[in-house]
Amino acid sequence: MLDTVALTEVQWRLIGRLADHYGVPITERSRTLAIAALAGALPMLATGLGLSLLKVVPVFGSLPTP
Repeated sequence: MLDTVALTEVQWRLIGRLADHYGVPITERSRTLAIAALAGALPMLATGLGLSLLKVVPVFGSLPTP
């Protein structure tokens, strides 16, 4: 979970630097769209996190993941 927060911050900075480099302004609308895209990805992120946590459990940890 902490990784997700740290990576999100790194990604926001990267997007800002790329926008500055190419001279593309980051508007409030583009921020809103980016936040909506991230929020839409949360179920997939939660699934991946859940599968990673199952690896800790002795029986489930040895099962292959899809």
